[in-house]
Amino acid sequence: MRRARLEANNDLAAGVHRLARSGDCRRTRCGCQGDAVQSLLVTTDRFGWHDELVQFARQMVLPFLPDDPRHVLPHWRCEIDRLRDGLAQQASRRG
Repeated sequence: MRRARLEANNDLAAGVHRLARSGDCRRTRCGCQGDAVQSLLVTTDRFGWHDELVQFARQMVLPFLPDDPRHVLPHWRCEIDRLRDGLAQQASRRG
């Protein structure tokens, strides 16, 4: 059981690292914020809404979504809404 928890923590750390790299791309090219939303949702589906993921979403993804021209497309809106809903649920649990 301990090994499974350690592996899950390593996977989470790797997921956050990948998300941080995808967030860094916002400075170099347009259109990757939606990719960060998708990566974030996959990671939260797998590991839950850990504090690091919530912080990353609030600081590195949401503020830059308007920079991604795809953010107005319907299927992207669904993903963005899913992200915002997850963050709102976390805020209400902690609040």
